[in-house]
Parts: sequence; structure tokens; C-alpha cells
Amino acid sequence: MKEENFEVRRLETAEDVEDYLALIREVWSDEAGVDRLAKKLIDFHPKMTLRNFFVVKDEGKMVSTLNLIPVTWSLGGVVLKVAEMGHVGTLPEYRGKGLIRRLIGEFHADVEDQRHDLAVIEGIPYFYRQFGYEYAVPLLEETRIRLDQIPESKSDVKVRPFIDKDVPKAMTLLERSQRKFCVHSVRDEHVWRMQHETRIASDPEPYEAYAVEEKAELTAYFRVRQNLKDKELILTEITEVDQLSAQSVLSFLRHDGMEHDLEILSSNISYEEPFTEHLLALGAVKRVPPLRLAVACNRLCQDF
Repeated sequence: MKEENFEVRRLETAEDVEDYLALIREVWSDEAGVDRLAKKLIDFHPKMTLRNFFVVKDEGKMVSTLNLIPVTWSLGGVVLKVAEMGHVGTLPEYRGKGLIRRLIGEFHADVEDQRHDLAVIEGIPYFYRQFGYEYAVPLLEETRIRLDQIPESKSDVKVRPFIDKDVPKAMTLLERSQRKFCVHSVRDEHVWRMQHETRIASDPEPYEAYAVEEKAELTAYFRVRQNLKDKELILTEITEVDQLSAQSVLSFLRHDGMEHDLEILSSNISYEEPFTEHLLALGAVKRVPPLRLAVACNRLCQDF
């Protein structure tokens, strides 16, 4: 295992993709589904090509990797072209050899060549300071409530499965909900279609999406996924809802969770969202989860 045998490459062929996915499975062996998330980016992301996937090879064997995911952020109403670093990992026996540093060097070169405004990563707290990054934005806030604490509710508000024709209106609802935040991501129609087709967003496990209707008009939508191991129904996304709609959504989640022998509703929604206020009024509690960070490269954003 000599340093001169290491070479930084990009994915090029179908065989490379298979080797890359095998590397992902080996590095994240304790996290099921990470390879599905990586494959989604390869097959469906509208702005990614195989050149967005960086690997280090040792005599032809892939041993370390990261990728560049093009995303769009809004910062105080200013739209930014952002490069997110994803799936950073190295085989255990190759760690401590500076391979990630070499990959990040290639990543930063692409960030500059493609004139991204910002480089970000969700990763190990403060680990990435050594590469020029600093803490920027907290990403995960959690509110928890037992499903049996949620009262049943009946109203004219209807909850149904989310369908393809809901996407245009849902885009408008999401944008309206995000206006309250100084920093938020901007999801274009291509990304919407990718997520709708794969039912995978930022988590490896697939989600289920539902539409909320009042008088046959789409007024909100939400996404959930199940954590059977911990008996949790996880709410991953919801647009703004009024009290009546919130009651209908919560009643639906109560029944859906209990039908699958789940016990807890875990809402990963911002504390600033109206839906969180409805949960807290029912006795839900806020819980500080294991720290997850978004960090920004100072060297690339010093003009802002």
C-alpha cells in the first residue's frame, strides 16, 4: 500500500458504477440503503454526471470517495449556486493516509471551475475545519409525541396519496412555507420529479407522500417514513397548515402509525413551523438529536 499507487479518478463506466456502489456498501455497512441514495443520484439527478463522483484507487481498487451534488440555496432572497459534498468515506484499512484531503482538493477545484458560490457539507461536527469549513446552520430539530396522545379528529379536510399532478401546486406551497427562513434550499421541478419517482430525498429509506385537500383544492402536503426498529413514524416534511388541517393530518398519522404497530411520532420539522406548535400544544416534547451540521467553506464565500 504505497502512496505512489494512489490515484484520484472520476467514475466513467458502468463497471466503475458497480465498483463504486460496492465501496459505498462496504464503507457504510451499518447504514442500510446508503447505496440506494447514491444510485438515485447517478440515475436520476438532473445536474449530476459521473464526473461528479470522485474516487481514490489503489492499484485499480476503489478505496475512498466523495461526490459533488449541485444544489440551490436562497440566502436572504439571493439565489446561490451551491456545491454540496456527499458520501465522504474511506475503507477502514486506508484511513489516516490523507486520501480525503486529496479528494477534497479535487472537489474544491471543481467548485471554482464551475463558479459555485458556496461549498457545504453535512458532516462530523468540526471535523471539516481542517479543510477550511466552519459551522453554519443547524439542520435537524425534532419534536416527539406518543401516537396514543394524538386525539382522533373528523373534518372535511381530506388526506390522500400524493400524485404526479400535485407537483406544480406543491412547489408553490413549499416555496411559500420556506419564505420565513433566511436560508433555505430551492427545489426545482427536476428535483421534485426525481424525488417523486424514487420516493427518496435526503434519507436512504423511501418516504410516502400525502396531499391535504380542502374543498377539492390542494392546501398542503407532507412526507413520512417508518423506523420499524424504534417503532417510530417519522415526519420528514410538511408545508404550512392551519389548525383544522393539522388536526386532520395528526389523526391520519395516528391511524397510519398504529396500523403498522408504531408507537411514536417523530417530527423532524423546524421549531418555527406552525405544525410544531400544534404538536407542542398536544404535549409533544422537543428533543436535541445527535448533532448534524451544515458547514460552509470560508475561502469560497468571503465576498458575501
